[in-house]
Amino acid sequence: MTKIHKHIIATAATLLAILVIVGCEPPEAKAARQRRALESKVKTNMHTFQGAVENYAAEHNNVYPKNSDISWAERYLPSNFKNPITKAVGPGGAYDSGTAQSPGIVGFESDAEGRHYKITGYGVDGPIKNLVLTDGD
Repeated sequence: MTKIHKHIIATAATLLAILVIVGCEPPEAKAARQRRALESKVKTNMHTFQGAVENYAAEHNNVYPKNSDISWAERYLPSNFKNPITKAVGPGGAYDSGTAQSPGIVGFESDAEGRHYKITGYGVDGPIKNLVLTDGD
């Protein structure tokens, strides 16, 4: 066997060992990683929803949707906006008025004058605590 063949065999053995180690990830670690990924997708949806709210206001004299109304949302959200946990779409499935109460849901609250809003999210295990999006006031 030449040096090149020995090097190729050693490299292949190293790669095989790495694959075995990675494949032996404990189920708890895999579940935690998947939970974090889904929560990240809910947070992305929250930011997307905020962009839709701001676009709505830009077309309505800087007034946000009033009284937690979400009837406007379908027009301003991308067509692929869906709940990352349940894969549901539309009002009640991917977003809802009020504080988010179900896994994967983005919640929208606003005042009667359309001056302030709050966007919340619900992860796999409960409300997303470290992110609440507002109008900035």
